[in-house]
Amino acid sequence: KFGGEYFVDHDVPELTGCGNGVVEVSLDGSSKPQFNLFVMDSGAYAKDGGYDACRTDQIAWYEKVSGSTPALWFQHIIVPEIYDVLKKVDSKQPYAIKHIYNEDEYYMFDESQINYGTLNEKPCPGYYNDGQFDALVENGDVLAMFTGHDHTNAFGVRNQNIDIYTSPMTRYKGVAYTTQYGYRVVEIDENDTSVYTTRVERLFDVFDFDYIKTAQDNGDKYSGRLAFELAVKGGVQKAFMNLYQSVVELFSGRTVTYPDYQ
Repeated sequence: KFGGEYFVDHDVPELTGCGNGVVEVSLDGSSKPQFNLFVMDSGAYAKDGGYDACRTDQIAWYEKVSGSTPALWFQHIIVPEIYDVLKKVDSKQPYAIKHIYNEDEYYMFDESQINYGTLNEKPCPGYYNDGQFDALVENGDVLAMFTGHDHTNAFGVRNQNIDIYTSPMTRYKGVAYTTQYGYRVVEIDENDTSVYTTRVERLFDVFDFDYIKTAQDNGDKYSGRLAFELAVKGGVQKAFMNLYQSVVELFSGRTVTYPDYQ
């Protein structure tokens, strides 16, 4: 009704939250799925403070229905294990972020790990951990998890053979971090569904000056003004961001940002 022929309306009503389930992807008319897309409601806020997470009933349901078919996992709030593959440092440094729940701890990209993208704010996982990530690792079917929640982050790391990604905010609000607005593209190899690629498309790259001219020529003032703001603000912020990153990398000897693609 709302998304046309490609809209997937799916839910397992007995699970906590809404929109939970798995979308089975079949190729070439096969009745057997070659790929699974798990979608889970990670909630909003925990009762005792902090953010929510996937609950035990959702985890148990996944353990029951999962198998050996390659899969991707989508949920809003990132898992606590994200901090396991960031590098803990003793104090605040450029591009080091404070742990959300342990305020005396700071973290940054660990150059010994596989990293993608930009880490601009602290990852905000759930306050409680009911073993969701451990269940995914144990079963071994999930190739990657995709999350949002942290609006100015767009990065990826690998933890125990599962890639964990955050994606940029798509809704432009005209505030700081114009370079962080955008969307993520995921492509699955239909010849080998255990292989996937992903990349971030940033809005200030998508809505360039050619787009602005086209919108203006078509009399679309709103799109033209929005694209102009994204292009100009994004270009200026990117220039200053690149300069600052270069200075930090020169004096610290470490990499603070990585390519947006895998």
